[in-house]
Amino acid sequence: RLDLETLNPSPGRTYPVLKTCVEVTRRPNYHLVNVVFPMACFVLMGCCQFAHETSNVEGRLEYMGAIVLTSTAYKMSVASSIPAIAYVTLLDRYVLACIMICILLVFEAAFVRDPFADSVALFVSIALFVALQVAFCYTAYIAVPRRAEERRRTERTPRPKPAWCEKMRR
Repeated sequence: RLDLETLNPSPGRTYPVLKTCVEVTRRPNYHLVNVVFPMACFVLMGCCQFAHETSNVEGRLEYMGAIVLTSTAYKMSVASSIPAIAYVTLLDRYVLACIMICILLVFEAAFVRDPFADSVALFVSIALFVALQVAFCYTAYIAVPRRAEERRRTERTPRPKPAWCEKMRR
């Protein structure tokens, strides 16, 4: 509900004032579908470089270069569609971790020639990916909500809503 008033800061001057009272909640499914899922797919597609022979360095590097460029361009696209804030969010850290795994896969493609070492690198890459998913899910669905609930419980005095906001509710 909107409430119109006038403000008299000094004699002879009046200004119109528009007051609103809005409750806002977040919908995380948008970010899961449009950011987390595609970035996870880019990392998994990066693991497909292991299908190339270790001797095919050019093919592996070409493939991984395309994956890194795609994930970086996607990050820039997502960053331009969400509000700019002055701190790094959990989603930002997740996206950067995915890009870092892709960059590690580029280095693996460039320097590993031994088939056994290549198999170990595949296992390590998948283990890193799974660890990232577990850490993200734990943080997003358990740790952050628990911290928010703890913060709400330990606040000594709940923030009072302005009187004008309570009037608007009626």
